Amino acid sequence: MTVTFGDTRMPEHFWSKLTVTARGCWEMGNKPDAYGGFWLDGKAHGAHRIAWQRLVGPIDDNLDVDHVCRNRPCCNPSHLEPVTRQVNIQRAYSPSLEVAQRTHCTKGHELTADNVVKSKVPYKRCKTCHIDWITAKTFREIDEDDWLSYDD
Repeated sequence: MTVTFGDTRMPEHFWSKLTVTARGCWEMGNKPDAYGGFWLDGKAHGAHRIAWQRLVGPIDDNLDVDHVCRNRPCCNPSHLEPVTRQVNIQRAYSPSLEVAQRTHCTKGHELTADNVVKSKVPYKRCKTCHIDWITAKTFREIDEDDWLSYDD
């Protein structure tokens, strides 16, 4: 897909509202983490959606337009991709996603399906570290109990 800034398929007032960043993003608006909006034919549109539709082609109703550059104000079609809502959510940054994408625990043990303890807490714990933690916890409890019994 080759789309150039200033393409005549978009009205001139669209281009006049954009700022081109060093990363090649075409930013609409002055809010750094907000989607750009654009009025066209008497209706409000997401700038990224209207840019894709006019410069690349139609978007299926069941698809979101994902900002591959992770920059919400960007409406450069080469930084956008129509994807399902599920894919769009999976690509979004979140602490739980970061945890889900980890391949090794903090001590370097590989996190595989066979080596992860299922837990209610939102992080992965490898079985080796979990066993070490349980063992240390058990010995701490025994030591405390022994210490208390000697005091009697």
